[in-house]
Amino acid sequence: MSVQGPVDHLPLDLGLKSKLAHLEALVSRLQGQNAFLRKENKALTTRLVEFENSLKKKGGLEEITGRESLVQTASTGNSARAEEVGQEDERPLGLECQTEDRVPESTSADGKPYKVKGKRMKKKNAMAGSMSHYCTRHVALKIMYLGSSYQGFASQATSPNTVETELFGALERTRLISGTAAEAKYTRCGRTDKGVSATGQVIALYLRSKLKLQREECLSTEDSENDPSSESLVDAQGDSEGRNEGLNTKTLGLVMGAINHDGDRVAMARASRKEEEQYARTASEEDEFDYVGILNRALPDDIRVLGWCPVPPGFNARFSCFNREYKYFFIGNGLNIDAMKFACKKFEGDHDFSNFCKMDAASVHNYRRTISNFDILPTNEQWGGKSVWIMRVKGTAFLWHQVRCMAAVLFMVGAGHESPTIIDEMLDLKKYVRKPQYLMAPEAPLLLFNCGYQGLSFHCHSDSVRRLRLHLESLLQTSLVNSSLLLEGLLQLPSAVEKSTIQRGDSQRRKGDHIPMHKRLTEPTYEERRRTHHSGELE
Repeated sequence: MSVQGPVDHLPLDLGLKSKLAHLEALVSRLQGQNAFLRKENKALTTRLVEFENSLKKKGGLEEITGRESLVQTASTGNSARAEEVGQEDERPLGLECQTEDRVPESTSADGKPYKVKGKRMKKKNAMAGSMSHYCTRHVALKIMYLGSSYQGFASQATSPNTVETELFGALERTRLISGTAAEAKYTRCGRTDKGVSATGQVIALYLRSKLKLQREECLSTEDSENDPSSESLVDAQGDSEGRNEGLNTKTLGLVMGAINHDGDRVAMARASRKEEEQYARTASEEDEFDYVGILNRALPDDIRVLGWCPVPPGFNARFSCFNREYKYFFIGNGLNIDAMKFACKKFEGDHDFSNFCKMDAASVHNYRRTISNFDILPTNEQWGGKSVWIMRVKGTAFLWHQVRCMAAVLFMVGAGHESPTIIDEMLDLKKYVRKPQYLMAPEAPLLLFNCGYQGLSFHCHSDSVRRLRLHLESLLQTSLVNSSLLLEGLLQLPSAVEKSTIQRGDSQRRKGDHIPMHKRLTEPTYEERRRTHHSGELE
């Protein structure tokens, strides 16, 4: 009996999702084997042509060589050109770049000549060459960055100054990827806004691997199924025309089409735990490239890779993540921390956060999210009697600007402008049908602290850990020195009486200017935004 109706409405149970993930991995592995055979065929053909050319040039075919020497002797004016052509024909196999601009043998990726000779020259030339003879493996990378200097994490058409742009620049310079992000099956856990930092951002993509499969392992499906490490090493990028590129996306769409609640997403992420754990155990610091060390040497000082982990072919950095944790740092000066602690607990649970986000009605249609934990905790940092506090919030997924909106309302509660019950009222869409207009909390103190996965275990070579520690300690020392400089500036201000007057006046001004939430102007509802968007499309 055939099933009718859209695929999006199929009632996929957990067992079917697991089988679907297994089929996706199998298809990806077969594609890798197919790609491997095409590359081997192309390589053998190229070697055969080069072998015939070498016989002609080295005297293996005396008659042809004799005729060529007579022609070269009679055409002395063209000898230089003939030498250049000969050099191009003798390019070692596999050193032709797959990018649009061919990198010459004697130059680096930026066009500058190498200053080394001998074996080091050959090594650099090999790195500058094609990746067609290298296996790739699906790898997850854990990323840390300071967002103050960037326009956000994700690449933007309007600005090249993003963390993602810097990451791909480093990946291309180190020859760890070939082609576009889509060809590398790139996925990211989340996209942070301008100025937001992270210590637990996770991306996944196919990277060049030091390990090389034996030909029998690439050709044998049975061996690949029995070896948990083989799937991660098969080149699953597809052919150069991208015919295989959309397969994982389509399969993923089949699964995600049936997901309309955070609980289903979490169940799907947890279903892949066993497979993720199997791949994580295949990581070896000795047998693989030091991805952390290689990339960190090519990245800016405020972006660092903290670890790497092999992942299954069907792994998606966004949809395989079952929780995300944010931290928001703030100074507790003059705030009622106890009231804020009481109010923040009201966010826990499953709620519609339409009044605590920036609504994107064109692409987001479900504003229910689950907050599993929300705490306000002290830190050990203090200055002048003022303590640094942290809002720590964990949930399955977050809406656009959700954390900053929640923090802004909690600051109103802490300042005494609003009662803790304002959280309950704004979560009740019958009472607050439209979102009141209010300013979000600043972006700089926000940190994407962690992205949670079931079976991943990130690795980092001991030397890379040591270099990371030294680098971060150096940045911290610089920050402490800058803090001391600012403190000296504060000490040069006028007398304490004038300072207290400024603080008292500022406090009175803020209290006098505060408009109660229920008296503020409101924003359009989701339905109103959808109608406006639909009418705009019709026009």
